[in-house]
Amino acid sequence: MPTITPDQFRELVKRTYKAAGFSDLEARATAESYLWATLRGNNHGFGDFARSVRQRIRLGTAEGLNNDFVPTIVNESPAHLVVDGQWGDGKAVTLFAIEKLIEKAKRRSYSGCEYIPVQQQQRTRLLC
Repeated sequence: MPTITPDQFRELVKRTYKAAGFSDLEARATAESYLWATLRGNNHGFGDFARSVRQRIRLGTAEGLNNDFVPTIVNESPAHLVVDGQWGDGKAVTLFAIEKLIEKAKRRSYSGCEYIPVQQQQRTRLLC
């Protein structure tokens, strides 16, 4: 059976999602999510990859997702961040918010943060 490295797997997922018309952010977030799950033996990793991309291509916005979303920061201070995910893919919205939070934490030397998904409003609130 062929073996691929984690980096090769990450690139395979990103290229596949990009070829299917998904954004760079969504492709990167999906690749990281599947790689994380695969390396931990979770069945939501490589085993879910082909099914998931077929389903997302076939269903598109029928799942209630906005495939043209652009996460935006709607409120922030030196110690918090609220991101509007605009009903986009949760993995991509979370990656966007976490990366912004890491930038914020590095500037302020925070040692801990809290991630609170607010599903009713499709927003992510991050507090340091």
